[in-house]
Amino acid sequence: GEENPGVMVKEGVDACVDVFRTDSETRGVRIRRGEYSAAESIVSRRALRTVTAAAIIAGVDARPAPHEIVVSCVKGRDSAIVRIELRHSAGSEPGEGVQETRPLTWDDLDVIARNEGLEIERRPEPTVVECRLTVIG
Repeated sequence: GEENPGVMVKEGVDACVDVFRTDSETRGVRIRRGEYSAAESIVSRRALRTVTAAAIIAGVDARPAPHEIVVSCVKGRDSAIVRIELRHSAGSEPGEGVQETRPLTWDDLDVIARNEGLEIERRPEPTVVECRLTVIG
């Protein structure tokens, strides 16, 4: 059967966090859930999965490496906003880490989001990335 095109934000974000948690923790980056005020909102499953997964990967690949990534979903006007915040420990050094492939960058995330018809807003220090998803139900 065909997959439902909509998903509750909490369900979609939790699935992405669960998929990437083990890999990120072996690389020294903890992923945790933050605020979930938009948890019940229904958004495009594909858009949520694609952009949230790419944002988590870009966060784990970021240099200097964060010690923690906080994933939240908050309510906007007619939208749910998935927020990825990178937290660095005091005096964190640019980690080399084991990079078997080219790291995913924030610019890559912008391209991925545009391909899904989405806008990414990014702020430095602390690095916060927000993606606004249209609520469809």
